Amino acid sequence: MKKECVLVWGNGNVLKQNIYWIKQIYHIAGITDSDRKTTEVSKKLYVKEEALRLEFDKILIASFYWREIIDYLVHIQKIKREKIKIFSDEFHQERRVEFGDRNKNVTFYILRAHWDERKNGFFNFYERAAFAYHNAKRNGYELLVDMKNYYTEYAGLERYGKVNVWTDYFRQPSEYTLEEAYESQNVILSRFGDDFSNQAYLSNYAFGSVKYLVDTHQNLAKMHGCMQASQELKHRLEKEEKKLNGKVLGVLARGTDMVSEMPGNHHIPMNPYEFAERVKIHMKQFGYEFIYLATEDENIFKVFQEKFSDALLCTEQPRTVGRKGTVLMDIKFDRENDRYLRGMEYCLVILMLSKCQGLIANCFCGGVAGALLLKTDGGGYREVEVMDLGMYPES
Repeated sequence: MKKECVLVWGNGNVLKQNIYWIKQIYHIAGITDSDRKTTEVSKKLYVKEEALRLEFDKILIASFYWREIIDYLVHIQKIKREKIKIFSDEFHQERRVEFGDRNKNVTFYILRAHWDERKNGFFNFYERAAFAYHNAKRNGYELLVDMKNYYTEYAGLERYGKVNVWTDYFRQPSEYTLEEAYESQNVILSRFGDDFSNQAYLSNYAFGSVKYLVDTHQNLAKMHGCMQASQELKHRLEKEEKKLNGKVLGVLARGTDMVSEMPGNHHIPMNPYEFAERVKIHMKQFGYEFIYLATEDENIFKVFQEKFSDALLCTEQPRTVGRKGTVLMDIKFDRENDRYLRGMEYCLVILMLSKCQGLIANCFCGGVAGALLLKTDGGGYREVEVMDLGMYPES
């Protein structure tokens, strides 16, 4: 693979959270930033004046201040705009790469964990992987998921570049390894957004509606089944499943930042008291004895404790409350391996929902998508009810 030679502009957290894929795709001539005062050639660190004298094909900006940097480079240093790239541009283009000469008759499609979703919940990644698998099957590709070279909050800087977070929780959907793919001749690196185009023909309901989303995910589960859980996740599931006796309704209640932040183009959750009443109606209508509650929100949990008492089943996991200006992945729990455990607990509770006979949710979200995609036994849920209160407007 012939690599473009780049001068990297930016040496802070953005670079630290993107360095592995940058090294994989580019040859780094040097690294600089606007405030650097000393040059360390052995580390490829240069003050900006010396850095601009290096031989390079392009400048790759690894900084949130890319507008100011571009302005400086174009107007002060007179560098042509087409010679400047922003690190986040990488996540909006598909790449076809020849990494080596292995597996000449195989095309690998690598689903990359994208910068735009680094703070998303795990089932946003799982959902994208399920649609990518559908696309790979149609095209005869081998799908692999890369949450190792692409940063997510589930890894943090401690595990970024060292562990593929995907395999903490689920097996790769291919018998090939990620390492083998990165030594192979025909590799496609995904771009953000491909999963949406792969949905287009999986339901006859109005595109984008809640009915469409539910139907699409159920149909996809019927077509391809679900990706297999890791051994550790399977072990935890076997223990947790013992709680499910009798007729159990799976209940997902999203809260925290979905309420406190009101994120644009996200579905609006139903008020917990109204939702609890809706769950009671659903239980009576379909003859359920128990509910299994999945919620990250401590306040919602207390409402359901009060309303359902001995009929309430749930997993043991730390819960929290919404905080203005804070997304859920930024709220940390004071324990060892918190990032890993939060992913494990989330995967476990959604898998538990998939073991229930029916599903009701206070809005459509990544967890609902995951439960629908994982429900492959018994032909799917007996019934699904997802509250539809519309979406928050784009801010």
